[in-house]
Amino acid sequence: MPPEMRPLTTRQQQRIDKKKKKMAAYLEIAKLNDQDIEAKQNTGSSNSEGEGSELCPQEPSRKKQRTTEY
Repeated sequence: MPPEMRPLTTRQQQRIDKKKKKMAAYLEIAKLNDQDIEAKQNTGSSNSEGEGSELCPQEPSRKKQRTTEY
């Protein structure tokens, strides 16, 4: 038999199954994130008059502030 046609060991099969479960969980989280983003965009467009800006303050930047000393 060629090496690529060898049957998988039980450990290899367990690893593959674990990867499949992790990928399924990742895809589910990605879907939920997409739904959250879409919901935020929908609520933002409905409050286009500026009413929502008081209720939802802008999130702070995650970037580190640059301090330059010359």
